[in-house]
Amino acid sequence: MPETDHSGYHSEEAQEILGRIPSWTIRWGVTVIFSIFAAIVIGCCFIKFPERVNATVTITTGNSPVDIVAKGSGDIEKIFVKNNDTVARDGLLGVIYSSADYRDVLAVEEGMKALAGIPLDSAVFQGWIYGEYALGVMQGDWSSFSTACLKYKDYILRAVISKKKDLVEEQIGKQREYYAQMRSQYLLMEEDFEYETINYRRDSSLFADGIIAPLEYEEASRSLLQARSNLMAFRSQMTSTELSIIQLEQQLVELSIQQDDETLAYEQEIAGCMERLESQIGSWKLSYLLVSPMEGHVSFVRKWDEGQFISAGEPFLTVVPDDDSRVVGIVKIPQASFGKVAAGQKVNVRLNGYPYMEYGMLVGEIGYLSSVPEEPANAQSEPQYTAEIVFPEGLVTTYGKELRLIQKMDGTAEIITEDRRLIMRFIDPVMALFKNGI
Repeated sequence: MPETDHSGYHSEEAQEILGRIPSWTIRWGVTVIFSIFAAIVIGCCFIKFPERVNATVTITTGNSPVDIVAKGSGDIEKIFVKNNDTVARDGLLGVIYSSADYRDVLAVEEGMKALAGIPLDSAVFQGWIYGEYALGVMQGDWSSFSTACLKYKDYILRAVISKKKDLVEEQIGKQREYYAQMRSQYLLMEEDFEYETINYRRDSSLFADGIIAPLEYEEASRSLLQARSNLMAFRSQMTSTELSIIQLEQQLVELSIQQDDETLAYEQEIAGCMERLESQIGSWKLSYLLVSPMEGHVSFVRKWDEGQFISAGEPFLTVVPDDDSRVVGIVKIPQASFGKVAAGQKVNVRLNGYPYMEYGMLVGEIGYLSSVPEEPANAQSEPQYTAEIVFPEGLVTTYGKELRLIQKMDGTAEIITEDRRLIMRFIDPVMALFKNGI
């Protein structure tokens, strides 16, 4: 059967309609598409999209609870507190067994503190220094200290140099009295010499005039010479006495210097023994005493009994501060995001113990930023910065619910770093390409 040609079925008008799109359709289509694009661009310019930095957060108080951790291993010898007991700063919480009696160690420590305000020449007479104490590994240092104090005490009691000084001072006093008497006698001898001089001059005149015999003149001359000789000899004795006094004074100075040197040597020996003993006591306390670093109340992390073994590094209890009015969040920020975070930025906190769909979120702000990163525990971890979040409304959530404070609650912090316009998210990558020369 022959094929039919349908090309002639359409008129020229139909061909014109089917072959050409009307101009108004193009115009309106372009207009609508451009309007939609323009609306999107304009919307991106006005719509702001907050940038967020997510990090882990731990809720605590301004004075954070402190975990008391055993520094040494051993059996628990004594527990001094119960759960929820109030403790003072430096209060004794427990003792780990050691070869030393903790009561003796604490007694010696108190005695050493008392010695700080007492001169050593008085301190060595305190009776407790020479008592018997069970100090374990510190026994050697204690014996050295006690022996040094005993030696100094005996030195003070014997007072050998002090007695020598007293004798020398007495000799100096006697010599000065003797010198004073010699001085008075010397004045009399000077008067006698003056008298003999006058008598000699008179006899010389008489002898020159031939009034007296030569024998009388010679007698006057002899008397003058004898008076002069006696005066010079006595003056020599006075000089010898002066030298004797000077020598005694020099001896007294030397004895004083010797006494000071020996006293200093004894006191330096005692001070060195005290320093070593105090250092040993400090090390022992760190290893075997469990002490509260602040005021608060006790919260045991587990049940402990006396005689139970505790390992080094194992938590014993937690001291919770009584003043928990200021609640803060401690957040760890990765190093890669730290540059975006600044003080005063808003933070949304979702706590793991309070599902935010039911309880809402806590709203706070960055109050403090560390300037130095925290070194990671291992080389593979990234360094982190610490920031503190403050909560102006306390623990009141966005749902108006006030949460009960549970120390060390953890969760997720969403830090709102910047409200950026949406269009900048498209422009920034392009600008980065141009600035980097790519």
